[in-house]
Amino acid sequence: MQERALALPSLAQLPAGVTQTTIGDAEAMAELFESFGLAMATGILCIYIVLVLLFKDFVQPVTILAALVLSIPDRRRLTSKARWLGAGSTGRATPPRL
Repeated sequence: MQERALALPSLAQLPAGVTQTTIGDAEAMAELFESFGLAMATGILCIYIVLVLLFKDFVQPVTILAALVLSIPDRRRLTSKARWLGAGSTGRATPPRL
């Protein structure tokens, strides 16, 4: 969206001494994404360290973490299938009406 805004003719030809900066929500979103990325990387590193301590091996935790990443698309497929089968908000499948 920002690229489209910067492509506007009024922003492309700013007078001398005028600069375009991001403030407000855009600035807060940029800070949030940076902090979120750092938190995710720190969390994955902590999980890896715990798995190394548990398994006393450096390779097996990598395979476990890789398997978790690869299971995300399958989880989405299974949850969409559960909704199709009639699972309500309680998570239990509703019996078909006769």
